[in-house]
Amino acid sequence: MIETIIAANATGAVPFPDVPNLRNQTDQRIVVMDLEFFPDYVYARSFLNTTVIGTPVTEIPKIAIVLYVNGEESIRRIPIAKINYSQAPGVATVFQMERVSFDNLENVDWPKSYIQFNAAAQAVQYVLPIGVTYLKFKQQNL
Repeated sequence: MIETIIAANATGAVPFPDVPNLRNQTDQRIVVMDLEFFPDYVYARSFLNTTVIGTPVTEIPKIAIVLYVNGEESIRRIPIAKINYSQAPGVATVFQMERVSFDNLENVDWPKSYIQFNAAAQAVQYVLPIGVTYLKFKQQNL
């Protein structure tokens, strides 16, 4: 799980934090298989700072993610609605709930990757949680 705190009234690009266990290193290779966003009706508060609320549903249309892969901005502006696989009771979904799978997505540079806003975030900070499903290969398996 990657938790990114979104400041009140944030605009533009907000970087993902560095996540050491998702870094390729000399002794391990990381292959990302899936990304998933969790809105506030699933992830009510940050697990790292329980005073920070989850991402309100009204923020979903404002947010996309951009991933740097192999040193370049390779995956651009995936709407987080597309990677939201949980449906709030009584709420229609924008997309069909189809998984966005990746085919051997390696060398993601998380600190260079970011969350992009097309409008200012709400006036109260919140956590934006992105679940990352990945495979970790030890050096001897490379």
